[in-house]
Amino acid sequence: MEAGAGAASRPAVSVIVPLHGDRAYAERTREGFAPLELGEADELIVADNTEEGVAAPALEGLARVVHASGQRSSYFARNAGAERAAGEWLLFCDADCVPVPDLLERYFAEPIDPGSGAVAGGIVGVVEQDSLLARYARDRNFLDQAEGMHGSSGVAAATGNLLVRRRTFDELGGFAEGIRSAGDVDFCWRMREAGWTLGQRPEARV
Repeated sequence: MEAGAGAASRPAVSVIVPLHGDRAYAERTREGFAPLELGEADELIVADNTEEGVAAPALEGLARVVHASGQRSSYFARNAGAERAAGEWLLFCDADCVPVPDLLERYFAEPIDPGSGAVAGGIVGVVEQDSLLARYARDRNFLDQAEGMHGSSGVAAATGNLLVRRRTFDELGGFAEGIRSAGDVDFCWRMREAGWTLGQRPEARV
């Protein structure tokens, strides 16, 4: 990991990545996140949602691995990672994402509105993926955080790339557990009901 040049002028960020897969999947996660630039106060936490504990051998020296197998749920794993996080902001990413190296600096390139409880970064489909589903998702902009499958701008965003204010996360009690999908939408709806807004940073992409 490298220290981000502008890290001293922004809040500390805990990057939290839930992982459920085999050893090869964990190795690909390492390759994807190794170039991510972290400041001295930042941290990368991988919440291992497997019974076998495949993440630790693959991510040794890169991330702090948290064993989170109490439920087979990425939201359970995200909560487990957040419990151990120290950052003022929590950046949730998926294990199969590849962030741009300066992702954290892009999020804080402009001041974040004090009323924003979370900020949605960009999610871009990989052009090399040529399966029917991948091509259809790109064509329909399903991954677009502002106008994609999560609805119009400001409604909800995916945890594949979502920066959450720690104060907001704690106020809402984190993600709903006991579910395997739509926990990000549920969180964003509860956040809006609590009076927080959802910001957008499309240039902070994975």
